[in-house]
Amino acid sequence: MRRDHGPRRRITLRAVLALHLCCLLFASTLRAQGEGKGENRDILVIGTGVVANENVARAKEAAVADALHKGVEQYLVKRLGGQGALTHFPRLVRGVISGENKEVENFNILAEERVGNHWKALVRVRINERVVDERFREHGIILVRSQPVKVLFLVSQAEQPQNTLSYWWGAPETSTALTAAELALHQAFEEFGFFPVNRQTKSLEGKFGPEMTVPDIAHEDAARWGELFSVPVVVQGRCEIVDNKEVHLSLAALGVEKSIIIDQVSQSETGGEGREGVNRLLEKAGRAVAARLSASMRKAVESEVTAGATQIDLVVRGLRNYRDLQRARESLEKEIPGVRSVKQAKVSSDSVGFIVDFSGGKEDFLNEISGRESLPFLKDQSTSEEEAIILRMR
Repeated sequence: MRRDHGPRRRITLRAVLALHLCCLLFASTLRAQGEGKGENRDILVIGTGVVANENVARAKEAAVADALHKGVEQYLVKRLGGQGALTHFPRLVRGVISGENKEVENFNILAEERVGNHWKALVRVRINERVVDERFREHGIILVRSQPVKVLFLVSQAEQPQNTLSYWWGAPETSTALTAAELALHQAFEEFGFFPVNRQTKSLEGKFGPEMTVPDIAHEDAARWGELFSVPVVVQGRCEIVDNKEVHLSLAALGVEKSIIIDQVSQSETGGEGREGVNRLLEKAGRAVAARLSASMRKAVESEVTAGATQIDLVVRGLRNYRDLQRARESLEKEIPGVRSVKQAKVSSDSVGFIVDFSGGKEDFLNEISGRESLPFLKDQSTSEEEAIILRMR
C-alpha cells in the first residue's frame, strides 16, 4: 500500500525554512555586534608588482606597496559607506590617502606567486584607526552614526549693485527654484550629515500668516516654518553677493521646539570672478559655516530628542526571509519620523524583536505608523505580547 508522506514532508520543509531564517537572523546579529566592536581593521588584499629585467625583489616590494595602498582605500570606502565615499571623494583622493601609507599599523604577507611578468602578493593589512580619525578631522570629514538631522533653510539672497532680493517664504505656494546660496548650503550641510528639506516637494502641514512672509522674519516665525515642515532645526539668515566678487553669509541656527538660537556665524569670501567664481565662493563659505554650526546644531537636537525619548518594544512577525528583516529594520530607521535608533533584540523562527528609541510616547509612535501604505508591516490588532507593540509583515 502506498503511503502519503506529503504532510510530513511539508512539516519538515517548514521546519528547515524556520531554522534557516533563524541562522540568517543570528548571523546578522553577530555581524552587527562585531562591527560595533571595531573588529574590521584587518583587510585582506592582493597587490601586484611588475617583474622588470628579472628583478624579483623589486617586484615583491611593488606588490606589497600596491597591497597596502589598496588596503587603505578599501578600508576608507567601507568606513564611510557608499554615499559617504561619494560625498567626500575629492577629499579622500587629494588629502586623506597619503602616498606613504601612514594609515597602516602593520601588515603580514600571507602568500606570494609569480604569474608571468607579474608578482602577486596576498597581504593582511591592519589599519591604524587613530591616524585615520585624525586625518578625517584634518580634512573636515565627519562620520555620522545617527540618523541625519532634518534642516530647513530660510536664507534670503541679496545681489548688489542690482539691488535684488530673493526669498522663497514670501510666496511659498509658488515653489520657486533654489537660489545659488540655498544650493551651496544644501550641499555643504549634506556633507556634514544633515538632511536639507526640499521645500519644492515637501507639503506644508499647517497654515502660515502674513507675518511669516516678510523678508526679515522674527526667530519665532522662523521656528514656526520649521514646525510646518516638520524639522527640528532651521538655519535662518542672509547671503549678500557684491559685484560677483564677494560673498557674505550671516546665519543663525534655531531650535524649533523651543524657538531658541542655538548658534550664530558670519562668513565672508572674496576673489570671485563672474557667476562661476561666485558659485565657488558660495561653496567655500557654505562649508565654513556648516563646519562651525554642525556640532552645536546636532548637540542641541540630540539633547532635545534624548529628553523626550521613549524606549518602545516591538515584535515584527511574519518574516519569510532575511530580506524581510532588512526591510522591516530600514523602514523603522528611515521612514518613521521621530525614530532615533533601532536595536535588534530577540529572534525566533519567523519574528524579530526591536527596541526603538522614539522621540514621543507609544501612542505617538502608533499614530506615525498608522495609515502608511509604504511601510512593509502593519499593526496586528489581535495579539499582545508583554506590553510590546506587535507588527506583522504585509
